[in-house]
Amino acid sequence: MDLNKSSSRSIEWKIYNVVEKRLKEGKKLQSNTFEIIIDKKATKWYFLASIKNSKIAFYLHMQRPKATGFLTKLEIYIPAISNDKEINLKFIKDYSMINYSGWGWKSLISLTDLFENPHEYLNNGTLSIGTKIELINAVEDDVNNSSITYFKLNETFKIYFDEKLFTDMTFLCSDGIEIQAHRFAIFASSSVLKNMINLGPNSIIEVDDIDSETMTEILRYIYTDEVNDIDDFAPKLIYGAIKYELDELTKLCKETVAKNISFKNAIEYFLLADKFDMKDLLDCCINFIKTNHKVLVQNKHEWDKLDKKHLNVLLDYYHENGSDIIIFESSF
Repeated sequence: MDLNKSSSRSIEWKIYNVVEKRLKEGKKLQSNTFEIIIDKKATKWYFLASIKNSKIAFYLHMQRPKATGFLTKLEIYIPAISNDKEINLKFIKDYSMINYSGWGWKSLISLTDLFENPHEYLNNGTLSIGTKIELINAVEDDVNNSSITYFKLNETFKIYFDEKLFTDMTFLCSDGIEIQAHRFAIFASSSVLKNMINLGPNSIIEVDDIDSETMTEILRYIYTDEVNDIDDFAPKLIYGAIKYELDELTKLCKETVAKNISFKNAIEYFLLADKFDMKDLLDCCINFIKTNHKVLVQNKHEWDKLDKKHLNVLLDYYHENGSDIIIFESSF
């Protein structure tokens, strides 16, 4: 991969007639397009500002994005008005741009701050937003290289998940909390979820068996291939991963649960593995129980969670493997 082909440019966007009555909720402003030459090719860009929740959102967009990606550094500042200093607002470093190419911030400046402190931001009613943009060509000659494409899409989806940009669907979870999402991400990840989405302007999926905290981590994985606190969430995520046929998430959860089996959770994880017929995880749990059964059976609160059906599962396993089963037979 050649990371030495780069280009940079400083652009100042002047937004005229910035008055309170003009900046209404939902208002969108777009700059003229400008070019950045990289690797002898012209790429065209523009800025987009919008008003949402009484804040100015600001994004850099690529016009007519193609299957070419860039590592991108974007700095935004307010040029000096009354002194020699710049008000440095935001800074992005090493963000990838591909296809879904709008990067920036949903809360650049609050309208309250803007109009209560006009001497800091406005010059005769004009808001100037300065930017320093650097593009680094991070694409090999073979643009279909799967690892590069994967990296760029992974970074792209992460921003969409974190910032909730341009969402077009909603998950209504069992605890009544709504989570905004994007159809393009859901369509690409799960055929089960895809079939649940309607094509109307505001698709809502009711998830009456998964709470918002767990659903958030399922969606995080769909967007980013990551889960926060996977050790804690893995047992909760297994149900949703299986339900929505997210095979890689299911595998990750099973592996995480298997490595975290302990005296405290061995029975719980055994019941979980049996419920979802996960033989490899079931084997791990049973092996742990076999090795530590003398300690486990003394914890009556946990051991009593095993009904006759589950004890029979243990008995069958030990019969098949020719192991000592006295401790289990005596539990009937």
